[in-house]
Amino acid sequence: MPGSSDDYIPVGKGQPQELQDSKHFILQSLLSSRVETGMSNDKVPDEEDVNVYLTHLLCGWIDPRHQQHLAGYLQPFSHETFERVQHSTSSRFKYTVYRANADHLLMLLGIFDNAQQSRPSSNALEIPKESHMGRAKAYYDFASTYSRMIFGTGSAVPSVLGKLANNFEDYVRLLSHVRSEYLNLIVHLSDGALFHLHEEVNAKMVAVSYDSFLDALVEWRDNPCVETRQELQRIVDELQKLDADFRWEWPEAQ
Repeated sequence: MPGSSDDYIPVGKGQPQELQDSKHFILQSLLSSRVETGMSNDKVPDEEDVNVYLTHLLCGWIDPRHQQHLAGYLQPFSHETFERVQHSTSSRFKYTVYRANADHLLMLLGIFDNAQQSRPSSNALEIPKESHMGRAKAYYDFASTYSRMIFGTGSAVPSVLGKLANNFEDYVRLLSHVRSEYLNLIVHLSDGALFHLHEEVNAKMVAVSYDSFLDALVEWRDNPCVETRQELQRIVDELQKLDADFRWEWPEAQ
């Protein structure tokens, strides 16, 4: 993908020393964790592209500017993600949305699984693994398909995204090991950066969810049938998971 922002840049080449050091440390942590979890490259061949992808993904999460950019693509619920892309004719936009949401879930499940103990006010850290494994795998699968349309079958991107889709649980386990044995992002991030990062992303999710709630409420009031009531209740339940202060009850007459 020459000239693309999705190029796989060799770790450490032409970059500031501090960034080079971070990438080398993370890459070595991934390689060591592979051995320690039984996922070493000699047992799982052709994984160099995944190692580089995960290294860049981890470094991106340390940079709040990167998260601010991605926040515009994130959706709290799968139906909102699918609805957003179905109205677009751009394969690149669909690829970006699916990949951003998949990466976001991978990091929440793998790296920040226990981070809620340090930041209890951040609802984004409380997403249960069992609720989102299949969702993340589907996102990576869609992202792989659309990336093939954009970059061609010879690109490394469709291949690495396909591996992430097919073996998502393994990579969550790998990142969990990296977190517990080599990283302490909660400590090493600048004071307050993680809190503000998650607050910004979660605020975006809550705002979108409130819009969906209002749309569903109007739809149910205009057409009070079983289907619209079930849809409204589903959105209410999901919104309460994101915003502990959200309260809404069915009108007694209904």
